[in-house]
Amino acid sequence: MTKTLTPLKTGTMAIWTGLISTSACVPAYAQDSETAVDEIVVTGLRESRTSKGATGLELDIASTPQSIVQLDRATLDTFGLDSINTALRYANGVSVESVETERTNYFVRGFDIRQMQVDGVLMVTGEDYVGSFDTSLFDKIEVIRGANGLLTGIGAPSGTINYVRKRPLNERQGALKLTTDRWGARRIDADFSTPLTESGSWALRLVGADSDEDNWIDRYNNHRQVAYAVIDGQLSKNMVLTLGYSFQNSETENPLWGALPTVYSDGTEAHWDPSASNSMNWAFWNTETTGGFAELLYQLPGDWRLKVVTNFTNRKEDSETIWYDGRPDRVTGLGLTGWPGSYPGDSDVLFGDLSLSGTLHLGGRDHDIIVGVSENREQTKYWTRNVPDSDPVWGPTPPYFGRWNGTEIPRPDFGPAELASDFDSNLSRAYLAAQWQLSDEVTLITGLHHFDVEKEGMSWWAPVNEGESKTSPYVGAVWNVTDSARLYASYSDIFRPQNELNEDGQFLGPSKGKNLELGVKKTWLGGKLLSALALYQAEQSNYAEWDGYDDGSGLSWFRGVEIKTQGVELDISGKINDLWTLQAGYTYLDLKDAGNGDERTYLPAHTVTLLSEADIPAIAGLSLAVSLRWQDGIHYTSQNTASLVTQSSYALLGLGATYEFNDKLALALNIENVTNEDYLNSLYWADIYAWDQAYYGEPRSATIRLTYEF
Repeated sequence: MTKTLTPLKTGTMAIWTGLISTSACVPAYAQDSETAVDEIVVTGLRESRTSKGATGLELDIASTPQSIVQLDRATLDTFGLDSINTALRYANGVSVESVETERTNYFVRGFDIRQMQVDGVLMVTGEDYVGSFDTSLFDKIEVIRGANGLLTGIGAPSGTINYVRKRPLNERQGALKLTTDRWGARRIDADFSTPLTESGSWALRLVGADSDEDNWIDRYNNHRQVAYAVIDGQLSKNMVLTLGYSFQNSETENPLWGALPTVYSDGTEAHWDPSASNSMNWAFWNTETTGGFAELLYQLPGDWRLKVVTNFTNRKEDSETIWYDGRPDRVTGLGLTGWPGSYPGDSDVLFGDLSLSGTLHLGGRDHDIIVGVSENREQTKYWTRNVPDSDPVWGPTPPYFGRWNGTEIPRPDFGPAELASDFDSNLSRAYLAAQWQLSDEVTLITGLHHFDVEKEGMSWWAPVNEGESKTSPYVGAVWNVTDSARLYASYSDIFRPQNELNEDGQFLGPSKGKNLELGVKKTWLGGKLLSALALYQAEQSNYAEWDGYDDGSGLSWFRGVEIKTQGVELDISGKINDLWTLQAGYTYLDLKDAGNGDERTYLPAHTVTLLSEADIPAIAGLSLAVSLRWQDGIHYTSQNTASLVTQSSYALLGLGATYEFNDKLALALNIENVTNEDYLNSLYWADIYAWDQAYYGEPRSATIRLTYEF
């Protein structure tokens, strides 16, 4: 199987399920006393370092009363999942809606995810995500499905994506990886970790990646550079400090802003070659993200720990692109008009969290407690570069039949950048969670969080000055029916502030509702395999739905609607035997509006995912892998032509093989979309914004990776 840099051993709270547990950082203590200040052994801390789970408490997946799926480092390496967009397609229950090449939306349980986190710390917010984060920085990706206010501070009905950073290891280890593919990609990854002191109390890890990638779309190119450094060590016998810095720069040439027409002017469906593009050679879309973080862990007398976390992220983007309005004539190719756009952006996010956690001895039993406060401050600015009305770019385009060379429309005369948005968003939060051990079989998890959200400034020239405050409960229960089977139930409020504007240019206000989940989790084969079945139901009011846009500014407005959702999630993960690992899942999603009509038919109702790898005993060093993502058909009715646009069900099959020449050198081959399916990446924006646009996913491709470990 594909090797990766790993600690010497897994954490004491981890259950081997093919996935690392979601337990918190658990330091090793020199003594067991309720009054003494125990010494933190930093090497033990590294060995057991994993992220906190859905409640902020030290729970593994089987003990958490929510539905969770994870992709660990070995899985990301085996299947060559170098970008977040690619990786999340194989996270059961996640719909990756690539509406155009540079913007993506992630949906879980029928709703888009508005917040992403790194090690539980807010990283980026928004209606959609620009660019694609590189996975080289992370040891694993967690998706906690369903309303999860205790982790995020806001009870969104979809879920939370949490990226767990790589940390220093206890021994000197390194790896170099070279990758190329059918489209001529050139990528190099480097990962190196080393102790800085003889005792190992201080250690450093450095990670870097450089990729220059064309793809199946004509003239498209993305150059991405990633760097990450993290150091941790022991300041005193009971204090550990971790410092880190990350950088990602992404430069894209010939991006699609918007996508390809899905219907002709006569209302019939339009079909194009997957390589079709309508971008111009002057178009670009660049992003740059830098961030730093610091963590201080302090051991108090007894089994109590104080943790302070601060995180800063700056994100910049700049672009010059062209979007096309209208629908082409099937015969003449005429009917499209250009719409140039340039919207530089700059956002700063500063986050701080102070928490106290430990064990409360009450009634002859031990109960875990965490209490904390956090503050998140975000400043966002957007500019616009206007183009004179007289510029020919606004006029009709040449005939379009799916093939342009990128010179048909000259670069317009973009004017100077003018400030269009400048507003501050502040989120203050206080939280309390507890795991009550009611008996040997029953655990009750309760929580309460209070937050205040304030927004002030200007958003696309409209004044903004509003605030929201909410206190929400969380309750979950786990019943150990047997040593290997657990039943659970959980309830959480839904309360999500929204950035969408109404027709008057004001923020729409929060969506509100409730989320209920029931499930069963069972381990098999001595704990090596974990299965989980979840049933959920959520109701939400005032959810933002597109309602129109202004022709002059191009800005959309929204209205609040009621939506009900229910569904089923099934996950199986772990080891079938010593040679064979498996991660598979099935989801069913049912979305209804207030009148009980079908909603969001651009999302699949049924999906299946599979990732599996097995060593081949007959050939030493050889392992084979298979991946699969299947979804049933999706559709929408064009608001412009009243025609039905469909994407039938399809399956993306991948096959892989890895051969280890020795314990240092390995060669891997992955073939994706083996059956060469033609499919549209998403109908999301085509439907809700009435834009009638989408583009095609990757045809059959092959990737080769050479890995050297030292």
